[in-house]
Amino acid sequence: LTVRTAYPGEPNDAMFARLLQLHRHGGPDKLEVSRTFNGVEHWMRSAGVRLDDSLAVTFSDITQQRSDEEAVRHSEAQFRSLAGAAPVMIWMTDAEGRCTWVNEAWVDFTGLTLDDALSMRLGDSVHPDDQVQRRASAHAAMAARRPFRSQYRVRNRDGAWRWLDESAAPRQDHNGVHAGFIGACSDITEIIETRRELELRVAERTRALEASIEERTRAENALAQAQRLETVGRLTGGVAHDFNNLLTVIIGGLDMILRHVSDPVRVRRLAEAALDAGRRGERLNRQLLSFSRNQELKPETV
Repeated sequence: LTVRTAYPGEPNDAMFARLLQLHRHGGPDKLEVSRTFNGVEHWMRSAGVRLDDSLAVTFSDITQQRSDEEAVRHSEAQFRSLAGAAPVMIWMTDAEGRCTWVNEAWVDFTGLTLDDALSMRLGDSVHPDDQVQRRASAHAAMAARRPFRSQYRVRNRDGAWRWLDESAAPRQDHNGVHAGFIGACSDITEIIETRRELELRVAERTRALEASIEERTRAENALAQAQRLETVGRLTGGVAHDFNNLLTVIIGGLDMILRHVSDPVRVRRLAEAALDAGRRGERLNRQLLSFSRNQELKPETV
């Protein structure tokens, strides 16, 4: 069985010429060609090397491999078509962390050309105050090949710093080998600014509420103080009236004693009345002292 017998026909003449060239001049030889067997197209890979005065040639059927590769290329083309039209910014890196692709939304947002975007690392466009945090989270996740998420500022095409929310995950090639990361970014500047405005409003409202509560507390304390003073005033008036009655009895009794010193019976009766009034005054005074110990009154200017 010869090569021409196995591969007859004019389409193989180029292969025979190539093998003849290999036999004459040596050197490695590898070629992928399409051949039809029994009406079915096959892709064959031939590899040859000269051995002294002969050739060693191998033929491998790579039809399935080519089909798989074509399916991957088709899938990637579909993805890039969809991602290119997506409203969010999408990027991809290789296994070394170099940016290999960005979609049109990223180019439109940053104002960079596609070549400029691919020639720089994604972290280079991050706000200086956010670079350390973004780089730390991204590097740790990429080293561990796990998804990550971060928020940071990037300058847009107008020169304004905008807040982005970034989500990224590792990706694999068709053989399951780690091929880098793919990420998506959305502009959340309005959300961040609205949240901060709400936080300021809440803080202002909280301060106003605290001031209102403090003012109410002062008003309640002032009212309580006024009520205490009113109570003390009524108490003082009542005590003064009671003491006035007692003093009237005592003074009146002493006056009568001075007028009737010669009448011992009458003097005794008047003295006992005055003494009884004095004892009632003593009891009233003890009650007042007891009240003052239980509830100390501190008049204040309102």
